[in-house]
Amino acid sequence: GVVVVNYNVIEWWFSQLMRYHVDKSEGVYSTIIHYLNNSARIKLLQEFIEKEEDPKVRDRLSHCIRCFKVCIENRNILLHAITRQHSDNQIMVSKRPADNAKKELHFPLPLPTLRKVADEMSAVVSFLADVTFYLANRHLNGGGTEEELEAKLREKQRAGFYSDQVLPPTLPEKPPQPSKLSPRLPAGDRQDAPDQP
Repeated sequence: GVVVVNYNVIEWWFSQLMRYHVDKSEGVYSTIIHYLNNSARIKLLQEFIEKEEDPKVRDRLSHCIRCFKVCIENRNILLHAITRQHSDNQIMVSKRPADNAKKELHFPLPLPTLRKVADEMSAVVSFLADVTFYLANRHLNGGGTEEELEAKLREKQRAGFYSDQVLPPTLPEKPPQPSKLSPRLPAGDRQDAPDQP
């Protein structure tokens, strides 16, 4: 349940990343984003990345995409798989890949692994939110690099608009990319991937 809730929040924050790149009213923006699937959202953000002038922002937005893709995969496995076995500390689920209905993948999921997926998604939520807040602050302050935004905020503080307690806008550090859930390969397929459990 935590994974699904975290994923839904990730999907919402991911859509917010593009808000300050689209010059449309709130209603138009919300309608556009609502009708885009995740693949289209990713492609749209990639187009914005190509036009982004600040290399630090490009780097963070690219990391957002990488994290989002892993979260999509993990969520789809957990949401669309069928439970085959379970015990007090592990479940075994299976899922057929979209491109091969004859193949069945089995995912052993110890409870610590499920907790890790949920925690990594939580870290992605925080990262997406922080990048979005940075972009919002940049937008509200007329654009610029991280250093230029800090200088603008300091100027506003000197003019009395903000207290000295207001922190300058900074891009967040990148969290580790979430781990992909991996299937346990059938015995006949293991020679192709000897590092699989």
